[in-house]
Amino acid sequence: MTSILEEIRRENPVVLDIPNMVTPQKVADAISYVGGSPIMCDSSNEGRDLVAIANSLFLNLGTMNDDNVKLDIIAGQAANNRNLPVIVDPVAVSASELRTEVFKKISNEVNIDILRGNVGEIAFTAGIDWGTRGIDAADGNGDRVQVAKMAAKQFHSIVVISGVDDVISDGLETYVVHNGSKELAINVGSGDVLDGVFGVIAAHHRWCSCRCTWNCHCQCGR
Repeated sequence: MTSILEEIRRENPVVLDIPNMVTPQKVADAISYVGGSPIMCDSSNEGRDLVAIANSLFLNLGTMNDDNVKLDIIAGQAANNRNLPVIVDPVAVSASELRTEVFKKISNEVNIDILRGNVGEIAFTAGIDWGTRGIDAADGNGDRVQVAKMAAKQFHSIVVISGVDDVISDGLETYVVHNGSKELAINVGSGDVLDGVFGVIAAHHRWCSCRCTWNCHCQCGR
């Protein structure tokens, strides 16, 4: 019986990454290790061309400048038009007014299929009071499962809250994965690496024409 990992490595899906300035090599290595083929882009002039050869798109919002934002939207909309999965990491979304406004703009103009961040970032995107400190999540008193569910329903996407325990929800079904490690919190870019792996896995599964995720709740027949 062929494993999913063997299938992925045989397919070798292309993951287009709009990276931040800190972790592109880590992400590329992770994509390649799992079985994907990474390609990085930092110019809006080639966004559409590279989406045309990609199987999924990962938008890392950790680097903010005018051309990056333009590129995120161009590539995101092109991926939506091709029905490719789009993964978004709202890095430190609450840390500045610019980051907040950029995320709002992208989430309004691009359909997000997987939204991945720490609990503080995800809570902020959904308008839930939690608290953050830069890229780190503060110790909030809320229910992380409810945060994931609310964000998933708001953005019509799969939401992944990473941490000591990972929470994964599409708003209807929710899973908690108890395999975290405290060492990941001091390994800068471990979340970005996870995003890259999502890009490979999502490219393998693909989306249906109604933009459902793996657990389809519409009448498309999946």
